[in-house]
Amino acid sequence: MTRTTLRDTLDLAQKALSVKELQEWLALQDGLAAPTAEKMQAYHRQLFDIVLSTQSEFAKVAQAQCGAYGRQMQSVVDDVAKNAPAGTEAAVAALDAAIKAANTLVETVQETSQQAVEVARSNLDMAAAAASKNTKRAIEPVSQAGKR
Repeated sequence: MTRTTLRDTLDLAQKALSVKELQEWLALQDGLAAPTAEKMQAYHRQLFDIVLSTQSEFAKVAQAQCGAYGRQMQSVVDDVAKNAPAGTEAAVAALDAAIKAANTLVETVQETSQQAVEVARSNLDMAAAAASKNTKRAIEPVSQAGKR
């Protein structure tokens, strides 16, 4: 990516130095704005995809660890319930309910974070489309002015 950017910058500098008239300069700018904007959007989309995939992998690991921890805690509660003295059933039931509630909370947070990722991806796609459309609109008057 960096080499491509440097090569494009060098080409642009050479073309800019060879321009002799205003119309040529406007045509050069017209031809460069849209591709540059599209390259920037593609770069940001790739970066966003990398971040999302990394976050997804971390979420999978965290989910596996939370699941293992939840099963382990449930096993402990079951063992405590089996060996608890008479009259402690309410305390064991409360502990069991707390662990189940914590597991439900973790699942809800994971689902919500996945939904947030999907919303962010959708918003990025809409923003990229809008930016591309606005770039094309901004280029049109400059292009028409250069043709006059």
